[in-house]
Amino acid sequence: MLDPQGEIFQNEFAMVMVRRDEAANGIRLFIEDVATGNHIYLDPLELEALTRLDHDHFVPLVAPRTREKPMPLDDVERWQQ
Repeated sequence: MLDPQGEIFQNEFAMVMVRRDEAANGIRLFIEDVATGNHIYLDPLELEALTRLDHDHFVPLVAPRTREKPMPLDDVERWQQ
């Protein structure tokens, strides 16, 4: 079941809605970009993996040139190294 309430997190650059989702085979976190409708479901293992990253890993994802369009594959491959 998707929690219909969710929480909104926003600053001057972005607004996302975060909800707990229990509709699949376990609990996941649903994150939606309110402006674009882009969304992702993250399971506990994927969330735990985020804790092992430092903020430098997010720079390519939040850079102004990548926020308006999908990230090019070569940038994704570089980010994963």
